[in-house]
Amino acid sequence: MNKKPKWVIFDVGQVLYDYTSFELEVSKYLNIDYSILKIEMNEIVENSMTGELTFEQVWIGVLSKIKRENELTKIIEFFWDPKKFSKDTKLLLKQLHKKGYSIALFTNNWPNMREWMIKNLDEKNMMIKHIFESAKEHLRKPDEKFYKLVEERIAARADEIYFIDDLEINIVTGQRMNWQTFHYSFGNDGGRASNERIRKELL
Repeated sequence: MNKKPKWVIFDVGQVLYDYTSFELEVSKYLNIDYSILKIEMNEIVENSMTGELTFEQVWIGVLSKIKRENELTKIIEFFWDPKKFSKDTKLLLKQLHKKGYSIALFTNNWPNMREWMIKNLDEKNMMIKHIFESAKEHLRKPDEKFYKLVEERIAARADEIYFIDDLEINIVTGQRMNWQTFHYSFGNDGGRASNERIRKELL
């Protein structure tokens, strides 16, 4: 770490929220091989996070490909399960906030996710200062324009930002912007190993 940052900026999926667990749960419920489900999902999901489609519309598209549109309600139930948010990473958020860091979320997502994220991550609505969502900004990581927007909104220099993401492609853009970066792994421990490394660097 070059210098102590002012801002700690978190991705959501596979950092704060166990999206892979959700996908596996859906795969098991639908009795579809996970790799096949991923192929069907990626075609729709990867091109749907700049505000064009809601989460429900995305999954109607996925389910229609396998003739299971009637399962949408159950898929939504799986997705909104608050237990899929990592307890240890939620604790890390509180520890960083208490230590004086400013916290932001920086996520590729679908519309109408903001209240759900705040409800599950920031009970008192005071820790998270900014939420940057692809669906609202019509920009998507790893587009540099999205990162520049973050810098402008929080009025921070590049070296004042510590960015946490699970995807290397997003980390690479952060590094190119001269942000401090941490390549996160949710792993099989709910992110605990990654969280401990972050604690050693920042707390």
